[in-house]
Amino acid sequence: MRVKFISERVEAIPEKLLQYSIETWALTPGNEYVVFALCTMCGEPWYLLCDDYYRADSIDSFPRYYPAMLFDVVDATHSKYWVEYQRIDEYVDTKPEEYKQYLDNLQA
Repeated sequence: MRVKFISERVEAIPEKLLQYSIETWALTPGNEYVVFALCTMCGEPWYLLCDDYYRADSIDSFPRYYPAMLFDVVDATHSKYWVEYQRIDEYVDTKPEEYKQYLDNLQA
């Protein structure tokens, strides 16, 4: 799955999502990013991706989650290696059936 960052949407992020956002977003407007995973926080989808700070040769570098509302989907094809599961805690409530519906809607 590939997405394109749309910088104009940053100002539209609801307050409830800002508490989960990182302080500095390392995303370049118009750049495409590969989505490695999806999760749900505060009832909204988030994408796990390697942003502009990511360096494959560094042990201190890792993918980060970003609100899906910041992106346009360029290619909705998800990896055949993705695994759906349900995790419930105070921060995350992921529901496989929601992901299936979300991905189906992207591919429609």
